[in-house]
Amino acid sequence: MEGTAYELRFLTRHLLGTEAATAQIAKDGKAFLFNDLSTVSRVESEIFSRGTYTGSRDGFARYGLRFDEPIGSRVTKSGTTSALNYGELKLRANGLYHIVPRTGPSKAGS
Repeated sequence: MEGTAYELRFLTRHLLGTEAATAQIAKDGKAFLFNDLSTVSRVESEIFSRGTYTGSRDGFARYGLRFDEPIGSRVTKSGTTSALNYGELKLRANGLYHIVPRTGPSKAGS
């Protein structure tokens, strides 16, 4: 797997306490948020070195890795949170990619 550049426009959407994360929760009723920026960096590095290909969906090749500890949280509009310990790298055909915390490999439409 090789990516050429991180899609920075997605970064703040997945960081707790940012305006973009708050907007994502308001729009979709939920957001998948990393613990912090250093966790994003660590997850990115680990997926590039040890991640496995999980398929292509919605225009992205997807790679993932399960972690032993929570790397983030799923936060809902009602304030409910649940721990996430799976990192997913979504890679476009043009080499742009971003990382998302999840409960497991995403399925079509999720």
